[in-house]
Amino acid sequence: MDTRTAWRNGHKKWCRVLRCTVGPWGSRDIRTSLQVIAGFENSEISGSAKIVETRVREAQQQFPAFSNKLVLMLDMTVYPPEIHVLPVHKIEQFPGNDTIWPEIADEIRQRSDSPPKGYMFSVVKVHLGKSKFTLFSPSTALLMAFEGQYFSDDEAYDSADEDGIADFQTLPDQDLDYDPESLDD
Repeated sequence: MDTRTAWRNGHKKWCRVLRCTVGPWGSRDIRTSLQVIAGFENSEISGSAKIVETRVREAQQQFPAFSNKLVLMLDMTVYPPEIHVLPVHKIEQFPGNDTIWPEIADEIRQRSDSPPKGYMFSVVKVHLGKSKFTLFSPSTALLMAFEGQYFSDDEAYDSADEDGIADFQTLPDQDLDYDPESLDD
């Protein structure tokens, strides 16, 4: 897919989402840590499924008018990390006045393969120096920004190419040693 087509197919929008994920501060530390934060976010949320379910139920009772606009917040500024579920308008520094958020929430709902979890999306609260910032879910943003960027659904797997792929069992043994000094380049 060429750059122009990718741009028209949503890349522009998802670039904005990724910028919101790293925050308006554009911290290099956060940018370079997005995959780690995303992995930790996924691990904590999936490992705390019962707690998440309880928090969602409590928030739906506490904020009945906003039960379809709830956001899960993973607070990584404390140990152990805490999970909160709040209406989107109660999340500090998020989503701000950016008109992209209703569009993003709709797209997240449309793309979701899983049944509704009771919240629209998650945010992650992190430290940046002595300050605390709330970021749009790195795992969601990374997944949605790069999903399908390189292949359309029908290009992802083409069985006609299968015959052109060498069978790994017929390849000769290869020395898999590597030179650790080459990693320093």
